[in-house]
Amino acid sequence: MRRYLFLLAAALALSMGTLAAGHLWVNGAREKMDIQETVQMGDPAAAAGLSVACRTWDRDGHLLWDTTFTPGRTEGAETVFRLSVEEESEPLQWSDSVSLLQAGDDFSVIDIINMPSMGVHRQELLLRPLQDVAARTAAGETRTETVRLSDYYGHYPFVLDSNSGEYPNSSFSVSSEEYTWLGEYIHVKVDETMVREVTVEKNGAGQVLSAAMSRREGDSAGELRSSGVVTKQGIFLVAESVDDSGKPDGRLECRDGPGVHLIPSRSDNRVELLSPRLFYPTGDAHALLLAATPDESELLLYACEDGKLVLTSAFMAGTAADWDTIPPPACIDTSERPSPWCLAEITQWIFCRGDEV
Repeated sequence: MRRYLFLLAAALALSMGTLAAGHLWVNGAREKMDIQETVQMGDPAAAAGLSVACRTWDRDGHLLWDTTFTPGRTEGAETVFRLSVEEESEPLQWSDSVSLLQAGDDFSVIDIINMPSMGVHRQELLLRPLQDVAARTAAGETRTETVRLSDYYGHYPFVLDSNSGEYPNSSFSVSSEEYTWLGEYIHVKVDETMVREVTVEKNGAGQVLSAAMSRREGDSAGELRSSGVVTKQGIFLVAESVDDSGKPDGRLECRDGPGVHLIPSRSDNRVELLSPRLFYPTGDAHALLLAATPDESELLLYACEDGKLVLTSAFMAGTAADWDTIPPPACIDTSERPSPWCLAEITQWIFCRGDEV
């Protein structure tokens, strides 16, 4: 009997020791975070003095790691582990956005019972050619026609979208078809030679079942590129039209000329949609990105001019500082929109030099 008790006690002690050792072994590595740094562009020395903080957690949100490290010195990363009884999740990161969206001319739609009313809800599509072809399509027929877009549109319809967490009254989506002032202020020309293929299918009762518009092989389309910020003063916007290769094609024209445009806010923080105006002219510069300082005192306009990257700091009061011309870094293809990381690196470099921008 004593032997069994002794063996039981030894097994219990061994189990407790194993559990304790396992706990110490696992728990000892709980704050060990290995970080491997890969430099994709730019010079890591430009990040001197900066630190990066990030949080990692398991799927259930109970195991959390807070890590801080310095770019270029990842071996010195510091991690703090925390066990949370309650489930935690990543906080919502709201990013304001402003964009112009050119109406689509290559799409298909299904189960359209009432084609005319659809135009009210699908303003991002070029529906007039579909409605025209549908009017000539007999019940039970599938009809395909090649149409010229300029027969239906003098200018491309487009949608202006604005979303803001800080200024919710400045969040909206409006169409140039619905708000004619928008189409009068901004024009996106339709090439008179541009054609599209339209196909409409109807059932036996004459209802439209499906419709599609497509480009022929080799046809170009182009798109709108835009950048904007939402502030207390209003919505600031830069935009241009580009071809399929991303080169500016000159189809977009503004009543007041190219530049940074302002849709001002009223005293109740609602934007005055009927009063857009030119805030800062850019001339022939190729606008890339528009940003604002955290205190909203200045706008930062990144543009390409004569093959050089140019940063302009424009004060919200309406006066702009001198241009600061910067040779484009190796990471910048001035024919395309540079990445936010690269632009952030350039901005830091400018202000760290102590220059007035």
